Amino acid sequence: MTPSIRYGLAALALLLLLLVAPVAAQPVATDYETLSAIYDYDPELPLNAEWDDELEADGVPVRVVFDSVGGERVPALVGLPPATTYGPGPYPAVIFGHGLGGSKDDSAYKGAMMILLQNGFATMLIDFPAHGERSEPALEALVDDGAASLSEAEIATHLGTVLSGMTQAVKDLRRSVDLLQTIDLVDPERIGYTGLSMGAILGATFSGVDDRLACSALIVGGADWGEILAGSQLTADARASGAVDPRAIGAFLRESDPMYFADHISAPTLLVFGGKDDVVPYETAGKLLESLVPEPKTVVVYEESGHLLEHSGDRFQAIMVLSAFLTEHLLAPAESVN
Repeated sequence: MTPSIRYGLAALALLLLLLVAPVAAQPVATDYETLSAIYDYDPELPLNAEWDDELEADGVPVRVVFDSVGGERVPALVGLPPATTYGPGPYPAVIFGHGLGGSKDDSAYKGAMMILLQNGFATMLIDFPAHGERSEPALEALVDDGAASLSEAEIATHLGTVLSGMTQAVKDLRRSVDLLQTIDLVDPERIGYTGLSMGAILGATFSGVDDRLACSALIVGGADWGEILAGSQLTADARASGAVDPRAIGAFLRESDPMYFADHISAPTLLVFGGKDDVVPYETAGKLLESLVPEPKTVVVYEESGHLLEHSGDRFQAIMVLSAFLTEHLLAPAESVN
């Protein structure tokens, strides 16, 4: 198990521990108009992007930090495909959303970024809130040391950090589109999204509130946070002890739950699931997301695989399916014009 996955599991355990504490009642709104308004912002907000180096069409990612919403600064890696292979542009682009406990600097995600660049896609990787360069020292200490010694006020503070990070991440993804659209060598009409696990869950909400995406690929995601936590093996011990109520957790996370947004996705969507996924259970949360996302959509279920698509050849096949999907919806339209 990789360090990022270990940290992600510990972070989820921490979330469950924090939710044992009494917290204020949450708003009961469940309609799309009310919830989607949470993600509205002034599109004229300056990005104030600071690049570590000049961005060139050479297949080399460059670090950038830019303004999101609410005073947040988002660190990211952005790369353009090599012009020597793919011409002068403009290029289609893919925003990639990492999983729980991951970051833009993880070798697996950077490796995926390099593959996309070498196949003609401009690519952007961001750090979600509380991940990577945006890690929260207080939360990391809790993951390492536990929360037994905290007061209720301290627990409430950390809980607020965890919950607000979900909605902030979606806002950060919207601002990522804003940034890409300022780059002359990126085609503003051919920007897609690919998210893995938590990145797929947040990406389903993102795709449901932002109609600028040309396509969206959601890998091992789901809908209904309460259903996810009620069936996930990661929460089995906590549920057995009676320490947590998954439905209460789902209510707290309502504002970022794809259950209320996925049916408003307008772009072609690829959904990939593991039929034996026991982290984001396919039989409940996965099938719900599948039922919510409107056509046009492509659904692929690897019946013998779990959350990591680990069954014989499934992960490689999923990569091939993703590649074909992105090519069809981002590369092919431009090529058909020539």
